[in-house]
Amino acid sequence: MDRRHHGLRPRGRRHRRVHALQEARRQHRRRRRRQRRGGDAGHGRAAQHPVIGNDVRTGEGNESYGNKTNVTGHADTTFLIHVAEDRTNATAVSIPRDLKIKIPDCPTKQPDGSTKVIPGSVGTTKFNESFINGRDPGCTMRTITEMSGIGINHFMMVDFNAVKTLSTAVGGMKACLNKPIRDTKYSKLNLDEGEHRIQGEDALAFLRNRHRFPSATRATWTASCSSSSWRR
Repeated sequence: MDRRHHGLRPRGRRHRRVHALQEARRQHRRRRRRQRRGGDAGHGRAAQHPVIGNDVRTGEGNESYGNKTNVTGHADTTFLIHVAEDRTNATAVSIPRDLKIKIPDCPTKQPDGSTKVIPGSVGTTKFNESFINGRDPGCTMRTITEMSGIGINHFMMVDFNAVKTLSTAVGGMKACLNKPIRDTKYSKLNLDEGEHRIQGEDALAFLRNRHRFPSATRATWTASCSSSSWRR
């Protein structure tokens, strides 16, 4: 079609340059938005993603671990994963479940599609409460950003069943005990002194063994188990 015959200007070099400039500006704006949100793992940018361990007692594989009225769970064991821009390495920082922080106000989506703002904490409270009283994973993400100043736009959440499945998939996690564990009341864990490779139910029981050992030791073990899984 002759564009001049229809009163249209021909598309020459100038038009192509203008179009290329406009597209470059659009791409730049998209990159800036991704940076403000904390990066995007698919676009060659450094990225921060929390992995939230949820202790919910409902759903397949979760029903036999105590309080079945716990239908939402807490933000229990949580790691903030930093993925390097060149994707050659990742760094994980553990966020203790009992860390004293201030939870901000949090807008949440309701079943009817409306938005409800859940009030933040009055003063400081435990980190794991960022996922109770109507709060959702977005509230946990918002809490991490509030306390760290780090922008986040993706998260992953795992439950008890995921721990059993993932620990088995990687062939178990290495644990070396300087004394035996005999917990017949709570976790039901029964391990001798020495080196073990644990998976499935034993891996979950190992991580949940909060009554047999101090919280600080348990937190160290949680980090060790996670590191062992990532290495494998």
